[in-house]
Amino acid sequence: MVFIFFIFFFLSMLLYPAESFSALPPFWTSGQAISLGQGVSTDVDSCSIDDKVYVVWCDDRTGNKEIFFRSSDDAGQTWNREERLTDTPDESCQPAIACDSRNVYVVWREKGEKKSLIYYKYW
Repeated sequence: MVFIFFIFFFLSMLLYPAESFSALPPFWTSGQAISLGQGVSTDVDSCSIDDKVYVVWCDDRTGNKEIFFRSSDDAGQTWNREERLTDTPDESCQPAIACDSRNVYVVWREKGEKKSLIYYKYW
């Protein structure tokens, strides 16, 4: 099994020389804060298409869990302002996000005293 791996590795180096990967960054970028509130940010999800990056998360900075969104048009080099996607008396949590070339789609759970519903929004 190890022998097969090395053969595959050697052949891939012949077929795809290192120069073909020169567009990739040589190392991880430093971490940067996406959520800017004073509360606890949880349940983060993200998606990207081309150089556009979209991030959604749950945050309790208002005293209630709400869903926030932020985007970048340049692969995370700079970020647009935060947007609050929910403003309800219920707890908004567990967001998920997906994107395609035309839209960004977000779903989340609204948890009230006696019920829990799934909501959907797109941009």
